[in-house]
Amino acid sequence: MKNCMFCHKTLVRDKWGRIRTFCSLSCAARFRVSFLTLTKYDKICEHCNINYETSKKKQRFCSKSCKALFHYHKKHIKNLVTGPFFPKTANDHPNNRYKRIYVNGVQTYEHRYIMEQHLKRKLQYWEHVHHINGNSKDNRLENLNVFSNSEHHRIHKLKDFSDLS
Repeated sequence: MKNCMFCHKTLVRDKWGRIRTFCSLSCAARFRVSFLTLTKYDKICEHCNINYETSKKKQRFCSKSCKALFHYHKKHIKNLVTGPFFPKTANDHPNNRYKRIYVNGVQTYEHRYIMEQHLKRKLQYWEHVHHINGNSKDNRLENLNVFSNSEHHRIHKLKDFSDLS
């Protein structure tokens, strides 16, 4: 026969024919409390990389705030992890075509900011900044033009047709 893991009483089969691990819910609860206080694991927080001690084997963060910050950044920074590559900033990611900068704490595309400074006005949402030489990292003023959405689309369509011939 099997004994209760906490009080060591002999266990009997329940009405379904199963033998339980504990004789009662109170024994199970008391065992969990005593087991958790005895078992300690040394862990490293996945967000802030500090060492901490916990009684939970699968715990990944030292606090609820670290967990929340980790998941916030994971959700809100697009293309954070692609395969083995882990970027330090949004500009380091290989899929980014355009350079981004921070202006007064707000992230914006550098080519749009340069054109806004040149025109001395904010660009409309439907205005596109076109890179003349096709290099999206080349943000010199001589390489930038402002077009409406339809004009910009037409320029790229003509460029695609000229590549075919």
